[in-house]
Amino acid sequence: MHLKDLVRDLADLIWQREQQTKHGVEDAVLTYVHDAVVTELDYRRRMHELDHRLNELESAPEAVATG
Repeated sequence: MHLKDLVRDLADLIWQREQQTKHGVEDAVLTYVHDAVVTELDYRRRMHELDHRLNELESAPEAVATG
């Protein structure tokens, strides 16, 4: 999925919600979405780095690991 399509889909969801509730989405909701995406990406990046480090440690010769 392209970023443009994702943005369009998210805007469609927000628009539908506004039409159903007859209330506009507050800035707090958009801020929450932004913060949630940033937090999720940060988590995934850190987990990826930790997995990479763990793989390096597990693949190191035992003599190096025991010092």
